[in-house]
Amino acid sequence: MKRFFYFLTVMLLPIFSMAAKEYAFGRWITETSSGSNRIIVDIYEKNNKVYGKIYQLTERFDDKGELKKDVNNPDKSKQSRNLEGIDFVSGFTYNESKDMYEKGKIYDPSTGNTYDCYMFLQENGTLKVRGHLPGVTLIGKTQVWKRYK
Repeated sequence: MKRFFYFLTVMLLPIFSMAAKEYAFGRWITETSSGSNRIIVDIYEKNNKVYGKIYQLTERFDDKGELKKDVNNPDKSKQSRNLEGIDFVSGFTYNESKDMYEKGKIYDPSTGNTYDCYMFLQENGTLKVRGHLPGVTLIGKTQVWKRYK
């Protein structure tokens, strides 16, 4: 009987860890950023890395009535692209032992800066996201994202 439970545990453990990893996948809404804009984000996996694409901005249009562009991007060739559709969180790996997405990047379209980032699910079902200076986790900003329905 002990062998059966051991076998069952060994067989089910990867399923549970996969479920924990994939729980963050889907649509989230950020806290308010500069101004009153919020970002609706699609979290997904590609090539064993986790990314977040801007699905929609809550304030989508600029003063001219056009979709907001990536005007603050330091790469001038990207300044004319729409913000909606770009990956603004990227390259995360899931650390199963820490139950955390780490070694990722987060792009701040309001400044054009990119920061190191990690994120993890909290017990209340929210996603805690921390962007920080490279190698200095103490200097940064934390947001709590809520599941978007």
